Formats: sequence, C-alpha cells, structure tokens
Amino acid sequence: MTSEMDQLVEPEPEKNLRANIEDAESKLYRLGDLVDVMDCREGRKTFGAFFEAKIQRISKNIEADEESESDGLNYHVVYDRWPLNVTDHRCSNIHLRPRARQ
Repeated sequence: MTSEMDQLVEPEPEKNLRANIEDAESKLYRLGDLVDVMDCREGRKTFGAFFEAKIQRISKNIEADEESESDGLNYHVVYDRWPLNVTDHRCSNIHLRPRARQ
C-alpha cells in the first residue's frame, strides 16, 4: 500500500539551459573585443544593419549546424548606446565583424 506522501511527488523542474552553458575560446575573437553585430531578425526596420557592441562571453553553441559556415560558438555581446541594456544577446561569427575604425 502506498502512502499519500508517495503519491504527491512533484515533477522535476526543466533543466536550465543557461546554467549548462560551457565557455569556449575563439580563434577569431577574444573577450572584450569591440565588434559590429548585424541585426538578423527579419521583419524589423533595422534588418541587415550593423550595431556596435562588445563581446562579454564566448560559449559553445549546442544547436550549431555542422554544415553552416559558423564556428560553432555563441558570442554574448552588449550593445553600445542601446536603450535596453540587456546583456544576453547571442550571435554567431557569421553576424560579427571587427568594429570599423574610420
């Protein structure tokens, strides 16, 4: 006979993907590098435009497609002069370029 306590088992919480992010090193960029990031969200007025940002973290991309031109990493960037200073913008190396100097 099972008791009521055995029947009231709470479901396990979903795994937090952000906690499982594994840091990585890039051959192309380093932490603190100043870059231009392309807005790749379709349907926005700024689609295709580049914005200045700084790389805060580099991690492995667990969803990377082996056939893409990406290096398999996520670059976590903070935009310069962005009204909403959210720090977890992620992009691949395809949408990054070194910041223009002139």
